[in-house]
Amino acid sequence: MRRSDRKARRGFTLIEIMIVLAIIALLVGLFVVNVIGTQGRAEERSAKIKLDEMARVLDMFKVEFQRYPLEEETLAVLWDKTLLDPEADQEAWYKFTTETDPKDPWGNDWGYEAGPNAQTYRLWSVGKDGEEGTEDDIVRGGDEGEDGGSFDGGLPPSMPGE
Repeated sequence: MRRSDRKARRGFTLIEIMIVLAIIALLVGLFVVNVIGTQGRAEERSAKIKLDEMARVLDMFKVEFQRYPLEEETLAVLWDKTLLDPEADQEAWYKFTTETDPKDPWGNDWGYEAGPNAQTYRLWSVGKDGEEGTEDDIVRGGDEGEDGGSFDGGLPPSMPGE
C-alpha cells in the first residue's frame, strides 16, 4: 500500500493544474488590459506634446514673417524654403524644425489651416481613428465652432485634463 500511495502523490491533480492555469490567465488578462490602456493614453499625450511643439515653431515663423504659413505653403515651409511664398522675405527664412514630414503618433499627417490673412491658424491631429471631426481629434490654435472652426490664433490655453 505504501508504494501505491507514493505513486498517487507524485503528480498534480487536474483540479490543481486548472486552478494554476486560471490564475495565470487572469494575470495575463490584467496585464494586457493595463498595457493597452496605458499605451493609448501615452499616444494621446504624445500627440498633444507634438502639437504644442509645432505651435511653438509656427509662432517662431510668425515672428520672422509677421504671419503664419499660408495654406499653399503648408507646414512643410517650416523645413523647406522652396515652398516659401515668393513675395516673402527670403532672407528671413531659416529651417524652423529639423523634423521633416512630421506625423502624429498614429502615422497621420497633421492638419493645418491658415486663418484670415494668415494671422491665425488651426492645427490638428485626426487621432487614432484617422477620421477628421470625431471625438478623438486633438486641436490647437482655433476654436471649433458650428461653422467648422473660427480662429483665435496663436498658442491656445492648455486643454482640460492636462
